[in-house]
Amino acid sequence: MKRPGPFINYVLIILILISLSLQSCLPKQDDEEIPIVSTDDVTDISEILAVFKGTLVSTGKSVWVDRGVCYSNIIQEPDLTGEYFWADGGSHIGSFSVIMEDLTPGTKYYVRAYALNSAGNAYGGALEFTTSGSVTGNIEFNPGLSYGEVSDTDGNTYKTIIIGDQNWMAENLRTTKYNDGTDIPLVSGTSEWINMSSPGYCWYLNDEEKYKNIYGALYNWHAVNTGNLCPDGWHVPDDSEWAALAAFTGGESVAGNYLKEADLTHWIMTKSSITNSSGFTALPGGTRWGVVTEPVKYYSDMGYSGYFWSATGFVETDTGFNGAYSRTAISNSDTFEQSSFTKSQGLSVRCIQD
Repeated sequence: MKRPGPFINYVLIILILISLSLQSCLPKQDDEEIPIVSTDDVTDISEILAVFKGTLVSTGKSVWVDRGVCYSNIIQEPDLTGEYFWADGGSHIGSFSVIMEDLTPGTKYYVRAYALNSAGNAYGGALEFTTSGSVTGNIEFNPGLSYGEVSDTDGNTYKTIIIGDQNWMAENLRTTKYNDGTDIPLVSGTSEWINMSSPGYCWYLNDEEKYKNIYGALYNWHAVNTGNLCPDGWHVPDDSEWAALAAFTGGESVAGNYLKEADLTHWIMTKSSITNSSGFTALPGGTRWGVVTEPVKYYSDMGYSGYFWSATGFVETDTGFNGAYSRTAISNSDTFEQSSFTKSQGLSVRCIQD
C-alpha cells in the first residue's frame, strides 16, 4: 500500500489545527452563565389579548437562549413551572415582544420576562395588568320562557326550567352547605386542592364576591358523590340524565345551540345559531385544575368553556384513571358533549329534580 505523501500530511495537520482553533472560539457548556432579562411593559391590552415587551440583556455566553413571558391570574411571580408564551425571532440580545392570547376579560394577570439556557432560568421583574371588559354582567335568561324557582339550604334562590320531562336548575349551584345544613369544606390553597380525595369547593380565582352570583362555586367530584349537594328533592344528574337532555335538544353535536346563554355578556364568542331556546342558560364558569399539569394551571377557561359534573364516576381498567363523566359547552361551538375529568377537578354543578 502506498503511504501518504508529505503534502497530504501537511494538509491534514493544517485542517486539524483549524478545527481545534474553531472549537476554542465556541462557548463551552461549562462556560455558560444564566442569561439576563428584563420586563419592560404590557401594551395594547384588550379583552382577550395583550402585547408583552421585554429585553434580553445577556445570553450568558450561550449560542441558544429561549425567551418569553410567564403569566398567571393567581401567582404574583409566575415562572416556567406555570403558563408562558414563547417569543420567536431567535436568541439575539435586545428587545422582544409576545402577543398574549386567549385571556379572560376583566381579569388581573401577573407577568414577567423569562430567559433560559442550559445554565438555568432567569426572570425579570413582575408587572400586573387587567384585561378590559367584564364577564360578570347579569345572566341573560330566555325572556320568552316561564321559569320556576328553588332554594337551597344556604338561602340561595335559583331559576328552574322544564325541558322535556326533566326539571333543571337554570343557574349554577352556589351553595356552601350540604342539604342537611353542614358546611362543605372551602379549599383556597393550591397545594391543598391538588389531588384531593375528600369533598371540597372553591370560587374561581378565590374571588367569591366577583364570581359567586353569576357562575356559582366549583366543586370537586367527591362533594358531588356525597349525594347531599342539591336542595331536597333535587340531585346531581347522572350521565344518562345528561344524555337525555342532549338528545331532547337535538343530540350532542348541536345541543349547545339550544342550551347556552345566547349573548356575549359571559361567553367570549357566540353566533346566531346559539339561541338558548331551551332556557337552560349554560354559562362558561371555567375550571380549577385538580392535578399537576405541565405547565401548571390553577384556574382556566372562564368565558371559554362550561364544565358540569355528572354523578357517574368510573375507573378505567386499562389505565387506572379514576374519573367521572361531565358535560362540556364551548364558546362559539354547537356541541354539548360528554367529557370526563379526574375527581379532584373543580367543575360547575347543575341540579335536576328527583
